[in-house]
Amino acid sequence: MFVLTTSSALVYTSCKKDLSTSTNESTLQQNFSSRNSNGVPFQEGVNTVLGDNKENPYTVENMTAAWQSLLIQGISTNAETSVYTTHYYVKFKPKNSGEYEQLQQDSTLFLSDLPIESTVILNGDYYHDPSLPDSVPTYQYTAVPVNYQFPESIAYEILANL
Repeated sequence: MFVLTTSSALVYTSCKKDLSTSTNESTLQQNFSSRNSNGVPFQEGVNTVLGDNKENPYTVENMTAAWQSLLIQGISTNAETSVYTTHYYVKFKPKNSGEYEQLQQDSTLFLSDLPIESTVILNGDYYHDPSLPDSVPTYQYTAVPVNYQFPESIAYEILANL
């Protein structure tokens, strides 16, 4: 059991990118909320501007690659350990303010209007996806456990297995 725990810790620490490497909800929440405080200029009264996307370090593919790297380097010999999906990275697509409010009222969700993989070029007061009309709420991003019961009335897209 210790070997499995130690190996798991090494996998997570070896996958360090721009975000912390734990996939628990509190860490994901911290990443969503603190991402804009990394020296990105703030301008009051303007829309947040996004740049290129970064690679999401939480994906099962990235974690599997990190695990394989540990095996190749001989840091771990437990080749039978597997990486599996515990969460989904999701984009909710509310069509109106009622659906948006329904999402906001779900206390199990920590929602962000910015995709977690986005690079923020200019931190403004708000963000609204430029592909959407102003009359429609912007997309909402979050990570949910695999057993999360999605609201039937709200469109969503699973962006990645985490």
